Amino acid sequence: MEELIRTAMENTRGPLYYRIKESIKAGINGGFIKPGDVLPTEERLMEFYGVSRVTIRRVISELIEEGVIEKDFSKTPKVKKDFLNRNLNTYNGLTDEFSRRGLKMSSYIHHTEVIQADKNLAERMEVEKGTELLYVERVRYANSDPLVINRLYFLNELIPGFDPYRLVNESFYAILESDYSLKIARADQKITSVLSSNKQTALLELSEKTALLHVESLGHLENGSIAEFSDNYYIGSRYSIEFTAIKE
Repeated sequence: MEELIRTAMENTRGPLYYRIKESIKAGINGGFIKPGDVLPTEERLMEFYGVSRVTIRRVISELIEEGVIEKDFSKTPKVKKDFLNRNLNTYNGLTDEFSRRGLKMSSYIHHTEVIQADKNLAERMEVEKGTELLYVERVRYANSDPLVINRLYFLNELIPGFDPYRLVNESFYAILESDYSLKIARADQKITSVLSSNKQTALLELSEKTALLHVESLGHLENGSIAEFSDNYYIGSRYSIEFTAIKE
């Protein structure tokens, strides 16, 4: 790796800080530093390149601005993780879709209880006010990295005896189909961008308030009735959405 970095510096023209920055990028592009890897300490970089702390901090600052590295809750510079792309032309559960790509999905259940639908939830889900809903708030992880805060509301009468803590490692939609013969056939979704709150910043282990993709979803059963409302906050720098638009 050291030989690659030195070669990259020799083949790059410009100020010293710029050549250092490009050499680090060469190490990342060459696969020697992988997504999620922690960068060497400032002291190690200062020693290796023979430059001051001011120069190294400028390099790190510009790499962050360029989206090459990022800082998590610990504020330690790391190589930015790859985007997780999701296609919305078809609707599959997050666990089902990402597990097929080889990602290990898991959840931390932050809170769960049976609640009564207030006016807002009742109108969204087209049920009577006071209808019992199972509420689950969880942080979902991809390969142990936080990805999304999910707040799930589901008609409680449809899933008697359901243990929400199964969702730590299991797919909710798979459980619906296998245990209750229920299938979410379609989802109406609304996507906006928001800034993370203090609580969301902490739960998602972010170093500072960050742009999140806010995805609201109404899940319809095969008979057309609404069984689920899902409120999701994805880390914008890790998650992207793609779909095909057809001109009328």
